[in-house]
Amino acid sequence: MKNPPKITIENDSPKYDASLEAIYANAFGPGRFTKAAAVLRAGNACIYGLSRVVFAETNDGEKLIGGCRLWPIIDAQDNKAIFLGPIAIDGEYQGLGLGAQLMHEVLAACDASGQKLIMLVGDMSFFGQFGFEIVPENQVSLPLPVARNRLLRRKIGGDVVFNGRVSAPLATT
Repeated sequence: MKNPPKITIENDSPKYDASLEAIYANAFGPGRFTKAAAVLRAGNACIYGLSRVVFAETNDGEKLIGGCRLWPIIDAQDNKAIFLGPIAIDGEYQGLGLGAQLMHEVLAACDASGQKLIMLVGDMSFFGQFGFEIVPENQVSLPLPVARNRLLRRKIGGDVVFNGRVSAPLATT
C-alpha cells in the first residue's frame, strides 16, 4: 500500500458483527472456534462500549478493516476481569501499525472505565509492549488448555485478585 489511508477508530456496535466476523474468519480460520478464547466468548455479551472498530477511507467511502472486542469474565470466586480478543486487521491493511493503534484505544477506554484486569491469549512479542505479562503458572485456568506462555494479563493496581478456573461468562449490566 503506497499511501496509508485515513483511519478512524470508533466504538464497536452490534451492527458491525457480520463485517468483523468476516475479518476474524480470514485472520484466524475455522480453527478459532475450538480454542479456549472462543469458549469464553460463546454465549457471552460483548462489551461494545469498550470494544473498538477501525475504518479506512477508501475511494468508495469508509470501509471497516478491523476490530478488537472485549468480554466480561469471572473466576471461581466471582472476581471480575475483561477478556480481550479477537483483535484483527484486514490483511490488505496490515503492516501499518493499526493493530497497535487499536490496542492503545481499547486500553485507554478500559483505563478510563476503571478496569483493573485485562486477560487474553496471545503473543508476548506483540502484547508485551502494552503492559501485558504472562500469568503465573497454575494461577488461572481457562475452559480449554492454553500454552502457559500465551495466557497474558495486564493489571492496574497491586490488589487485583483473579485466581482459579475462569468458570463462566458474566453478563453485562
